[in-house]
Amino acid sequence: MREAWRLLRPGGRLVFLGNHPLSLLCTPRNGAPCDTVLHRPYRGMWGADWTKVEIDPSGISFNLTISDWVAVFLDIGFTVQNDREIFAPRQAAPVRGGVPAEWAKNYPAEQVWHLAKPG
Repeated sequence: MREAWRLLRPGGRLVFLGNHPLSLLCTPRNGAPCDTVLHRPYRGMWGADWTKVEIDPSGISFNLTISDWVAVFLDIGFTVQNDREIFAPRQAAPVRGGVPAEWAKNYPAEQVWHLAKPG
């Protein structure tokens, strides 16, 4: 985030997409697709280490609570213009990125942040 701040001109905007914290909270610790149960606490969330899970081992994903994201943005100097929660469309594929379409039709799987560097 600090590098994005450095590169943006005054008045510039940063728009980026990331996993919604809820999708991480609802993903079982073994790496199975997310479900409707909370598998980790929201408080103190930093992400998850998927390198040694039973199902679909990958890397480390970093994510924060909504309020922690806002605190990071404000600390750097960004203004938050918008935060959109993204749900799956009706015609979504069965599972994408470990997120079942039926789950993502009811819960936000991703979020889009709209930030600005004051001019």
